[in-house]
Amino acid sequence: MGPAAVHLSRWAALGAGAGLLALLAGGCGRNDGETIAAPAPPPADPIEAARARFAAVQGRTWPAPSIAMLQVRQALTQGQKERAQELLARILAENPADGEALLVQSDLLLQGAQFASARAGFEKVLALEPAFANGEYAFFALGQCLARLGESERARAALLAFDSLRPGGGDTAFYLGRLDIEEGDAAAAIPRFQQALAAYAGENRPTPALDQARVQASLGEAYQMTGDLEAARTALAASVELNPRDPTAHYALSRVLARLGDPEGAAKAEAAFEQARAARARAGAGRREDGR
Repeated sequence: MGPAAVHLSRWAALGAGAGLLALLAGGCGRNDGETIAAPAPPPADPIEAARARFAAVQGRTWPAPSIAMLQVRQALTQGQKERAQELLARILAENPADGEALLVQSDLLLQGAQFASARAGFEKVLALEPAFANGEYAFFALGQCLARLGESERARAALLAFDSLRPGGGDTAFYLGRLDIEEGDAAAAIPRFQQALAAYAGENRPTPALDQARVQASLGEAYQMTGDLEAARTALAASVELNPRDPTAHYALSRVLARLGDPEGAAKAEAAFEQARAARARAGAGRREDGR
């Protein structure tokens, strides 16, 4: 049963209970002409309400972006983030309900790890009527924000809403798997991560190796939680091969190899962990010196 169905079933149970109490109190048998008000309907879940609106317009041909939004896209393509932010602020000052500008502005906040502000922006986008292409991305991005803010149930609802509109996406499966891991459900996470890997194989991605490495590391984590250390070793070995610069995967592999009784392999993985960690620290120091 999905989140929306659970939500509705809870309200149905409350309605039944209220009716029974009224009957026991004699309220349903009164004949004094007094009208008994019907219970108020449950409030609509904003995510589900937005999903229904977007589902109703799937396949519609949307108008081309405005000249102002084309300028924003050009600035972002050229790496001029501050210029893009200035243009977005100007657009929203003239029309605070410009959903496309809100979406891009919120996505920039998400990239800057300003999760609470980004969340508010994505929720505003979803409260509007769909009016531009790819607006359903707001569900996916909202799910990321909510997950970072510790609201896993609503994060799952947002990601599932996005999956219903754009089914089969690798990133959606990956983030749903991460929610499963955080909730301790490794058995549910494993097929999610496998789905993500299968989807990535058919997607044109800018960083395919890094993305696959990330999923393999999470798959290794899930297998460790289930006690399948051999499968964990295979997944983590694939992760470090795809992205040798990730210290976390090297460390996890070293722990798994130690538990499997392979001290030599564990030592090699730990040495690789130390090298990757030192390289990452040097890279971080360089970015700070450059003011980035």
